Amino acid sequence: MPTVWRRGVHYFEGLKAANIPNELIEKGQSRVIDSSLILIHERAKLKAELLCVSEGVVASASLIGV
Repeated sequence: MPTVWRRGVHYFEGLKAANIPNELIEKGQSRVIDSSLILIHERAKLKAELLCVSEGVVASASLIGV
């Protein structure tokens, strides 16, 4: 088992961020940020919709997350 561990450590040392192009890292980070923002926006819309249906509340900008 220790042999497998040492091989794994050496393998991961070769996969440093220096070997990955900066453009690819930036593209991945922007995709994660965009996905997070979309998720937050959709969650806020669902929450506002749920409040409107259950209690008849008029959605404001703070509820929608705009």
